[in-house]
Amino acid sequence: MKKRAAFFMILTLMIVSSSLAVYAIGRVAMERQIDYNPNVEREVRERQNDYDPIKGQYIFVDDYLGQLQKSMKKETARSVLDVPVYRAKTLLEDNGDTFFLGRDMSYYDDKNIRFDYVSRILQAYPTTAVRQTKEKQAYLLYKADTGERLYLFLNTNRDYETLSGFPILIGKMLSKEDFSHIEIGVSIKEVMAVDSVVSYYCDLWSDADVKIAEFYEKSEGAPLTTIHYLKDGLLKITYHMAETRDITVTGVYYFPDYIMKGFGGEMNYHIADTDLPMDYLIP
Repeated sequence: MKKRAAFFMILTLMIVSSSLAVYAIGRVAMERQIDYNPNVEREVRERQNDYDPIKGQYIFVDDYLGQLQKSMKKETARSVLDVPVYRAKTLLEDNGDTFFLGRDMSYYDDKNIRFDYVSRILQAYPTTAVRQTKEKQAYLLYKADTGERLYLFLNTNRDYETLSGFPILIGKMLSKEDFSHIEIGVSIKEVMAVDSVVSYYCDLWSDADVKIAEFYEKSEGAPLTTIHYLKDGLLKITYHMAETRDITVTGVYYFPDYIMKGFGGEMNYHIADTDLPMDYLIP
């Protein structure tokens, strides 16, 4: 009887694994990526800094809301997005301040100036990869030519006019256990050894002014931060930059339900399974 039960358990596991593999193969075939073309990088740069001296303002996409609504696909439909691919440096570093890795974009909600207008982002980085999650949250999805996936969450309280919360950058899907040895006081290099996307954060902070970083940390409640979207939750790690420019961990915060409180209140960072890297399904 026990042998029979064990046989059916193994058979069930084989069927589930086979189903996941078939789904993954189908997704690879369906997920149409707009490949990065080095010849258009100059055009992207021009769009990012496209300035009309007569109007005295950055040129934005006309009817950004209509464009978003036309492109937006609901998570419940399990539809595959057309994911555009951009050069990593152009997308993540030299992006004309359209967004900042490690910064809660809701920080700017009560500020007089901000650059993360979605109409401007769509002008610099055209995309039709827009997802509405089952929690009614929405995000833009991009892919770097080095493989990482970038998720920019939209501000649902402002008709998607600006971004909300932290940008999410995912390379490989990890778990909380992978960070079990990360504690207060360790170098950011140890975090980078676990999650390679931290290198992009470090590149951004390489020429940061230590005094300004300290101001944001102590006066604004916005320390240097890395966000890690895991298989089993969301991890937020904060840091301090010393006068020597050494960066060390000051806090490790885990959110098993992907809901994290920030400058804009509680926000659900749930990402649709169909939009996550393939190793989420097939380890």
